[in-house]
Amino acid sequence: MLRNQLSKMLLLILIVLCGSTWYFSSHAASEYVKTEHQEEQLKKDIKTKSVTLQQAQTKEQLSYRDNRQTYEAQPVIDKFFELFRTYDSSNSYNHRKTVIEKSGIAGINVTNSDLFKTDRQETGEAYIDNHGMSSTFVSSKLYVSKIQNGVMFGKVLVNYRIMTKNSDEQVSTALYDVRYDTQSHRITDLTYDNGIKEIK
Repeated sequence: MLRNQLSKMLLLILIVLCGSTWYFSSHAASEYVKTEHQEEQLKKDIKTKSVTLQQAQTKEQLSYRDNRQTYEAQPVIDKFFELFRTYDSSNSYNHRKTVIEKSGIAGINVTNSDLFKTDRQETGEAYIDNHGMSSTFVSSKLYVSKIQNGVMFGKVLVNYRIMTKNSDEQVSTALYDVRYDTQSHRITDLTYDNGIKEIK
């Protein structure tokens, strides 16, 4: 009888030990899987944040590059329109093409365009002299829409003062479509968009 009781007791202890071992091993396995999952999630989060940061840095670099190129182009734009929008006689008006060609800030597509017709070609007379017209450049502002393959596309808003012998001086505004080569630092294409045309 004592032997039976001892056997039962040993069996009970064995069951308890097995149960405890299973519980703890199962719990440990569960914790291990949980930890592994957390580590994997952490790695994914780090990777995602790293990619996001790289994208932000790339965007910042592109933005900086575009801003820098716009900043470098603005003085060329200013110089062009200073020469283009400043004249006080038919001679100086008609001589603008030669001056800009010598400056090297604009390509042949620009200087051979209708923008550089003489006042006689435009009106059939020496219009600037006959009307006592003069113009003075005030300011220009370049607005870039995109930069592609080293070419900057945008618009230029130009302010200038114009006066004739029969009118007071007034500030006028003109808008131009522009293409600018960021390598050669030259205006490669320029077309009149809106505003008060030269001497029409």
